[in-house]
Amino acid sequence: MSQRRTSVTVYVVVILAAAAMVLVGGGILVEWVSEKTHRESELASRLDNTADELEASLALPAWNFDRPQLEKIADAAMQGRDIASVAIRVKDVSSPGGMMLVARMRTERWLPVAADTEPAVEADQLFEDRNIVEGEDVVGTLRLVGTDTFVRAELAHKIVRVTAAAVLVGAALMAALYYLLWRNVLQPLAELESDALAVSTGERGLMSPAKMRLGAEFENLREALGKMVALLESRYGELHRHETMLSSVLNAVPQAIFWKDRESVYLGGNEAFAKAAGFSDASALVGKTDFDMPWFEEAALFRTTDQHVMAQGKSRDHLIEEMTTAGGKRIWVEAVKTPLRDQSGEIFGILGISEDITERRAKEESLRRQAAFNAMANRILAGLVGNTGAELDEHLKRSLGEIAEFMGTQYAMIIQMDEEGTTWSFTHEWRENGIVSVFSDYQRVTFGERRRWAERLLQEGETIVLNDIDELPEEASSLAEDWKSRGFHSALHVPLRGAGGALRGCMGQFCLTSPPSWSSEDVGRIEILASAIANTLERRQAENALRMSEGRFRSLIEFAPIAIVLSRDGVILYGNEAFLRLFQFADNAAIAGKSLLELAAPEKRGDMEMRIRRRLAGTPISDSYETMGMRTSGERFPFHVDVKTVVLPDGEATVAFLHDLTERRRADALAIESEKLRTVAGLASGVAHEINNPLAGMVQNAQVVLSRLTQETPANMAAAERHGTTFAAIREYIQERDIPGMIETIRASGRQASRIVQNLLAYSRREGPRVVTSISELVERTLDLAANDYELKKGDAWSGVEIVREFDAGVPGVACVPAQIQQVVLNLLRNAVQGMRGNPPGREKRITLRTAREDGFVRMEVEDTGPGVAAEIRSKIFEPFFTTKPEGEGTGLGLFVSYHIVKENHGGEIGVESGAEGGARFVVRLPVRAGEG
Repeated sequence: MSQRRTSVTVYVVVILAAAAMVLVGGGILVEWVSEKTHRESELASRLDNTADELEASLALPAWNFDRPQLEKIADAAMQGRDIASVAIRVKDVSSPGGMMLVARMRTERWLPVAADTEPAVEADQLFEDRNIVEGEDVVGTLRLVGTDTFVRAELAHKIVRVTAAAVLVGAALMAALYYLLWRNVLQPLAELESDALAVSTGERGLMSPAKMRLGAEFENLREALGKMVALLESRYGELHRHETMLSSVLNAVPQAIFWKDRESVYLGGNEAFAKAAGFSDASALVGKTDFDMPWFEEAALFRTTDQHVMAQGKSRDHLIEEMTTAGGKRIWVEAVKTPLRDQSGEIFGILGISEDITERRAKEESLRRQAAFNAMANRILAGLVGNTGAELDEHLKRSLGEIAEFMGTQYAMIIQMDEEGTTWSFTHEWRENGIVSVFSDYQRVTFGERRRWAERLLQEGETIVLNDIDELPEEASSLAEDWKSRGFHSALHVPLRGAGGALRGCMGQFCLTSPPSWSSEDVGRIEILASAIANTLERRQAENALRMSEGRFRSLIEFAPIAIVLSRDGVILYGNEAFLRLFQFADNAAIAGKSLLELAAPEKRGDMEMRIRRRLAGTPISDSYETMGMRTSGERFPFHVDVKTVVLPDGEATVAFLHDLTERRRADALAIESEKLRTVAGLASGVAHEINNPLAGMVQNAQVVLSRLTQETPANMAAAERHGTTFAAIREYIQERDIPGMIETIRASGRQASRIVQNLLAYSRREGPRVVTSISELVERTLDLAANDYELKKGDAWSGVEIVREFDAGVPGVACVPAQIQQVVLNLLRNAVQGMRGNPPGREKRITLRTAREDGFVRMEVEDTGPGVAAEIRSKIFEPFFTTKPEGEGTGLGLFVSYHIVKENHGGEIGVESGAEGGARFVVRLPVRAGEG
C-alpha cells in the first residue's frame, strides 16, 4: 500500500508541476507580448518627443543657419541609443528636397558620424518628419530615424532570463511539491496508519492535537513570505527610480563630475567626464584610476590632491590643473574637490567637479602679455626720445635685452646699413650670460652670396621667422651652418625701416632652443618697436651728418623729411622745406625775423617762452618735449620737439627738430577705437551666447507645451485617458482660457529676443568672408541693434523718433562683410538720432531708410530731419577726428571708419546731401555681386 501511495504522489507532483509550468509559460508569453507592445509604444513616444524638442530648438532664428550650432543639436539628438540617424535640410529653391546642412548616422559599432547624404530608412525603423519654422515660414525640414533593435535585443535577453528562471522555478517547485506531499501527506498517512494500527490493537491512545495543527501553521508561513517578497519588490522599484533620476540630472550638467573611493579608484562619473576620458559609457570608468586615463602624466599630482582633501576633510575650490583629454589635446580645467561621507560621518571617498577654462586662460594670458608689452614699450620709447649719443647706445642695448626677455631669446643684435645700401655694420648687441659675442663693436660686413637670401627679404620689408634654422632654403645653407655652429636653433629678424620707408637695418633675435612663443601678435608688437628704433636710428644719422660740416649740415636739413628750424635768441633764422610745409609758409623770406612763439598755439606760448628764457640763461631744461602748434591757416596740430645747440661761424644757435604727431595721434586713436570695437564685439558675442541658452529653453518648452496641449498625438490622448478625461475636453478648456494665445505670446517674445541675439552675434563677427546679403534685411537687423544701443538709450535719444522704411523689393543681394556694413548703418543711425536731439519744439523727428537698385549698385539712404550738414564742411565730414559735436560727445571717427569700410573694403561710394526737409541724407552705393546689375 505504501508503494502505491508513492507512485500516486509522483504522478500528482508531475501533473501539478506541468500545470505550473504551463501557467508560468503562458504568463511569460503574455508578459512578453505586453512588454513588447509597451516598449515599442515607449520608443514611438520618445521618438515623437525628441522630434518635438528638435523642432522647437531649430525654430530659433539665431540657429537656423548657424552650422556649428546645428551640428551640436544633431550630436545631442544622437546621444539617445534608439536614434539611428538625424538629417537637417534647409529650404533651397534649386533643390526640391532642400539642401542638406547636417546629417548624422551610426557606424557598425553604433558610433555617430557625419554623413554626406541623408541616410536611408530601413524596413524595421521608425521615423519622424518635422518642418523647421521661422515665424510663419517653413525654412527647412528635419528627419529623425529610430530603431527598435535595442528593444528587440532587450526583450530577447529578458525572455531567456525569464525562461531560465521558470525552468529553475519548475524544478524547485517539483522538489518542493514532492517534499510537501511527503512531509504533509505520505508521512502523516504513514503515521496515521501506524497510530490507527496501534489504537486498534490497544497499544496507543488517540492522535495528538499538534499533528492536526501542522497544516494551518504552514499556511500562515506562506502568507508571511508573500508579504515580505511584495515589500522588497516595492522598495527595489523606488530605489531604481531614484537612481535613474540622479543619473539623468548628473548627465544633464555640462561640467565633468566624478567620484572616487579612498584609494582614488573611480566609482563613477557623468557622461561629460566619460567623454573627456574617451569612454562612450560612464560605467566604463568604474575600477579605473588616473593612471589609466589620457591624463596619466598628471595622475600622481591628482592623487596627491585627492589624499590631501580626504585627510583634511575639507573641500578645495579653484584648483587650476592642466591635463590631456582623450583626443590628445592639452587643456586647463578649474576643479572643486570635496570629501564624501557616509551616514556615520566617515570619509569614504571624494567628489570632483571640473570645468574647461582653456579659452578663458588664453584670453587672460593675451591681456597679461599685452600689458607687459605696453609697459616695456613705454620704457623703450621714452629712452629713445630722451637719450642721445653714448646714453642712447646703452639704452638700445638695454632695450634689446628687454625685448629678448619678452620673446624668450638668448641673443639679440642690431645691424645698420649705410646710405649706399652695400655695407652692414653690427652696432648693438645683447647676450645672456654664457653666450659668446658674435661680433666686435661696429664690425662691418659686406654681404656675399651666402647672405643674399636674407638681404633680399629684408630689403622687401619681410620679417623672417625661423622656428628651426633647418628651415632655411638651399641658397642659404652656408648661413644656416654659420648660425648652427654658434648653437642657435631658431631666429627672428625684423627689418628696421625709418619714417620714409627706407631700410635702415635689421634687429635680430636668436634662441638656443625652439621658440617658446613667437605668435603673430608678438611678432607684430616687436615690429612696432623696430619701427620706433628705426626712426631713432634715422634721426641719429641725421644728427651725426649735421655735425660733420656746415655745408653738409645745410644740405641735410634742406632735404630732411623732418621739419628743422634754426634760431637764435628765440628768433627764427632758417627753416627747411619740411618745416615750411609743416607750418604752411611760402618760403624762408616769410619766416625771417619771426619769433618761435608764433609757431605755438596760444595756450602753449607761455610754456615755450619759459623754455627759451631758461635755455638762454643756461638753466638745465629738457631738450625733448611735445607741444601744440598752429599753422598759418589757423589749424592746430601736435608736434614733438628735439632741441640741440650748434656752433656756426657767427656764433652759437639752436636747431630744433620738429616731428608732426598728427598721424601718430590718429593712429593711436584708431587703435584705441579698434580695441573698443573689438571689446564691444566680444562683449556682445558673450552676452548673446549667454542669452541663447535660457532663451532656447523658453522657446523650446513653449513649443513642446503647445504641441502637447493642441496636437492629437497618441501619447497626448493616452495621457488624458489615464487621468480620467479626454483630449478634446482639455483642448476646449485651454481654448476657453486662451492658453494657446499666451503660449504664442511667449514664443513671439522669444523670437523677438532671438532676432536681437542674432543681430548681436552678427555684429560681433567683425571679420569674415564676404557673403551675398540683402541690404534691406541687414538694415532691419541694425535697427533692432540700434534700438538697444546704450549710447542712444541712456539719453532717451530715440524718444519721439519715427522710422520710415522705403525698401525696394527688387534690390539684389550684395557681396559684402555683413558685420562691417552693419557698422556703417549703425554709425549713420547714431548720427541721425543724435543730430535730431536739438530739433526745436514742433519739428518732427523722422528717419527715412531707403534701398534701391542703381546702375550696377545697390543704393542705400539714411535721411533725417535734423539740422543738416553745412555745405562748407561737407568736404571734411569724412576726415578722421572731424566732428561738430561738443567736446566729450564724439571722437570724429564714426564717419571716417564708415568711409574706409565702404570705399576701401567694398569698392563702394558714400556721400552726404541735403535732405528733402532740410536735414541730412547720407547715400551709400555698394556694387552688386558678379553677374547682376
